[in-house]
Amino acid sequence: LGHITIGYGWVLEKIKQINDFPQDLRNRLLHIILSHHGQKEFGSPKRPKILEAFIVYYVDHMDADIGGYNIILEENKSGSDWSDYVKNFKRSVFLKKLELPGDEDSRDIKRTVAGKLDRGNTKTNGEEKQQEELF
Repeated sequence: LGHITIGYGWVLEKIKQINDFPQDLRNRLLHIILSHHGQKEFGSPKRPKILEAFIVYYVDHMDADIGGYNIILEENKSGSDWSDYVKNFKRSVFLKKLELPGDEDSRDIKRTVAGKLDRGNTKTNGEEKQQEELF
């Protein structure tokens, strides 16, 4: 059995142990469990139909994507700025970490960025490619 089925059964059993548990709350909790993967092709028997279910679905999806991205970062032994094609994301992802000046406060960082933008095209070919592919 998968975690959706197990979770549904576990919560339902706990609800049955509580006298006068509100029916609407019961239905909502169970719907959230059944729909938290968002789509049938991702294992959800139901698609989200209430606000709380949408929230749980998107948070769960975001958590999975961030986890997947972090795994790609950890496995990037070559130090490449770009990953190979990632099937789950249906694209390559940019891996280069943002490099900020050491101890400068945010106003200095904003001035630095604004100054570079005002100077026109001072990018290397690699930076131009990076910008084109990101935007």
